[in-house]
Amino acid sequence: KPDLYGKDASDSGKYGLYTAYMYILKMIAIYMPHIAEYVYKEVFEPSQKVNSIHKHTWDIEYSPNAGILKSGEILLNIAFEVRKYKAERSLSLRAPVKSLNITVPQEFFEFINDSAADLKYCAAAEEITVGIGEFKVGL
Repeated sequence: KPDLYGKDASDSGKYGLYTAYMYILKMIAIYMPHIAEYVYKEVFEPSQKVNSIHKHTWDIEYSPNAGILKSGEILLNIAFEVRKYKAERSLSLRAPVKSLNITVPQEFFEFINDSAADLKYCAAAEEITVGIGEFKVGL
């Protein structure tokens, strides 16, 4: 949503989805080669240099960063706490929340603070604050 996050974030999201779909298609190609080839030709080939999904290589070496994985877990825990709060009060998940106060350890502060806009949207919070300390979510 460019109007919500800005054009750069929208482009970043489109790139992420494009890349994810491309790798999913590569995995599907093993089991359903004709269908995968058809989808590749229709969707991906115009922007690729390779004319067949079966000629692509798996050129990415992936080594997960433990800090990023832990930051993702914290984001999931925040979303879980918000959903739990709303469920206990029989509120809709889209029901607005006045404020969302989050404290996280120092090493995760920057990542969670950078994700504040996403958390605000996810929680339907009017205001969000991120502080440093022991992990805690206050609504």
